[in-house]
Amino acid sequence: MPSNNFQYIDLRKNFSITPGDVVVYDLDAINESIMNILGTPRYSRMFNRGFGSYLDSALFELIDEDTADEILLSIVQVLSQWEPRVEVNLKDSFVKPDYDNNQYNVRIVYIVKIANLVGTLNTVLKAT
Repeated sequence: MPSNNFQYIDLRKNFSITPGDVVVYDLDAINESIMNILGTPRYSRMFNRGFGSYLDSALFELIDEDTADEILLSIVQVLSQWEPRVEVNLKDSFVKPDYDNNQYNVRIVYIVKIANLVGTLNTVLKAT
């Protein structure tokens, strides 16, 4: 657990009853928020239909560089709309197709505006 001078605090998405496993802080809290935004299909929230992303439909497109570029632009757009704490660093962020595993490897590098911290989120996007 970090010291008590943290900026952001949130609940872990998939937590257990183990003490200390429920709360996430700072960059981990922002990463949880980003994954929540990207993992929520647009129009699936009853009272906030615009929340979420279109990534679920992009993942069923042909796996290629063009779709990877579209996914990255979609990520940047949705994060600028729903995660005002961060600014995505396009120079260091990428979405790369992994043809052998039918997935995209994603790295999102962002700057936390208020704290001037640099965060990185590495994840895999795969159609399920």
